[in-house]
Amino acid sequence: MQLNSETGVNEALDKLLTQLESMSASDGLTGTPTGFSELDAMTCGLQPGDLALLAARPSMGKTSLAMAACTAAVSAKPDDHVFVFSLEMPSEQLMMRLLAMEGRVELSRLRSGNMDDEDWARVSEATGRIIEWKKPSDH
Repeated sequence: MQLNSETGVNEALDKLLTQLESMSASDGLTGTPTGFSELDAMTCGLQPGDLALLAARPSMGKTSLAMAACTAAVSAKPDDHVFVFSLEMPSEQLMMRLLAMEGRVELSRLRSGNMDDEDWARVSEATGRIIEWKKPSDH
């Protein structure tokens, strides 16, 4: 028997047993944390090789949830790769939402440019943190 055309049963079983040994030494969170404890409890975190899709009707908070999970993932495992792909908004809008979230500045204030000195300081600090996150090309 073969799995996925090139992987034999023995090879797949060996890999799985090695993975199970590693997972048994963990605290139950075997993947990358999302920052949402109930979701992490159900999924054991975002798992390597899995494609996580987030779908809902417009304006239901999909982007906010995804960006929060990505921020938690980058913070927890800075050497892992995090990729965000949105069919609904360009990278500039995604970055604005990320900057608002990371800087704890209201998105409406960023959009309008109506920010006080404290907002600017938070944006500056958040920008510094975001810049420190590794890009896939940095690995």
